[in-house]
Amino acid sequence: MIIPFFLPNRGCPQRCLFCNQSVASGETPGGLREEGFHRRVRAALDGLDAGREKRPGRIQIAFYGGNFTGLSPDRRGELLRWAGEYLRHGDVDSIRISTRPDHLGGDILGELSAHGVATVEVGLQSLDDGVLDRSRRGHSADDGERAVGMLKERGFETSVHLMPGLPGDSPAVFDGTVRRTASLGPDMVRIHPTVVLRGTALEEEYRAGRYRPLTLAEAVDQCAGAVRRFSAAGIPVIRLGLQPTPGMTCGHDVVAGPFHPSFGSLVHESLFLRGAAILLEKASGILGEARFRAAPGDLSFFRGQRNANTLALRERFRLASVTVEEDACQTRGILVLDSGSSPSAIDCMGRS
Repeated sequence: MIIPFFLPNRGCPQRCLFCNQSVASGETPGGLREEGFHRRVRAALDGLDAGREKRPGRIQIAFYGGNFTGLSPDRRGELLRWAGEYLRHGDVDSIRISTRPDHLGGDILGELSAHGVATVEVGLQSLDDGVLDRSRRGHSADDGERAVGMLKERGFETSVHLMPGLPGDSPAVFDGTVRRTASLGPDMVRIHPTVVLRGTALEEEYRAGRYRPLTLAEAVDQCAGAVRRFSAAGIPVIRLGLQPTPGMTCGHDVVAGPFHPSFGSLVHESLFLRGAAILLEKASGILGEARFRAAPGDLSFFRGQRNANTLALRERFRLASVTVEEDACQTRGILVLDSGSSPSAIDCMGRS
């Protein structure tokens, strides 16, 4: 469980081309105050205690939406001190922060570790210098590699954030970023395709015709490929797409680009459609009906929104029916085809 606090653009040395953290997080840019911080943490913990006999897994206080290590030492220490009260009392297990790869110098990592920070999320966005330069990131791909290496060496749980579809990006360039990121061995990855948000410099580029965002289909395809590659390397993708805010959902804050409130589901549906097609292509002896099995949580991914996947499979393979049954013993991501001469299975996530 994560208790999140957003610090829109706090600690950032400049504004990146694509960034409007107030829109992305749904939080106003006003500073976080101690009273409000404690009120929100206690409310989250009280809500947890109200309906449970046991705590769920790990509980973390997280500072998102800015460059935590770029904050002034006084402000950084203040926030860590507030969160530290809950660490000392055993109410939470650790602290999580987000930062830039070029703001981890000096003894900042020692400071974070001493105050109970266990997880650091690094905004790499891309590992291509041309993309980083056009996006006004202000750091290099090598800075990103060094940051992940330093964090892992110091024992931090390390997450990286990637954004396909930035200016200058392409499917081949993004695939290179994914390969290079996987070789660094982060503990987890977040991916969200670039969306043109209101009030950003990228909006100006888009309206001037100098930037074309990914289509939804392109974004799903690139992210599905990334999930397979990271899964093969044993690296979980913990988030796909922006967390929807009311302003995004109603269309007020999204100017253009592949925003979808259920983007992660679209990617997983694409993975299951691909897996089912591979099984059917290899199968023999199927006479008009294809019967699949999947874990309970994967049934909707197999079917697709409005049964789009089952309809696509029927049409492509000229089948009278395509069905999927719940298999409570099945591992998530595994799809089994029971039709044909013998059962066959595939890991739709690409795990090796």
